[in-house]
Amino acid sequence: PNTLVITLLIRSLIFSLSLLFFAVIANAATSAELQQLDQRQINQQQINQQERQRAQERQLSPQAPDVRLQEPGAFLTRLHFPVEMTPCFPTKKVELQGTEDFPGWLPLQRLADQAVNQCLGGKGINLLMSALQN
Repeated sequence: PNTLVITLLIRSLIFSLSLLFFAVIANAATSAELQQLDQRQINQQQINQQERQRAQERQLSPQAPDVRLQEPGAFLTRLHFPVEMTPCFPTKKVELQGTEDFPGWLPLQRLADQAVNQCLGGKGINLLMSALQN
């Protein structure tokens, strides 16, 4: 009879310890999940704050004015030089300088080449310069 009581007490103690162990594990898992949830909420709040700051900066930043003399992409079109009688300067070659600092200079050279074999007056030279500067 004493061994039966001891066995029952041991089983009861093991059962109680098992319940306590599972409760501790469940509590630890819940605590870790809560910490992850809190961290996700903090991260989302930081992202939202950064987006609000960027939007505010965009609103407060002045737009740079468009100072080009021609529409964007206009240099890709054909130039129509005006016919000017005097003074007129026959153009045999147009050479662009400083192209080593400007990797996209080839379209500009094609634009400049349109003036070759033309007789350009002041308006024609201004047209070519404006097209190249834009």
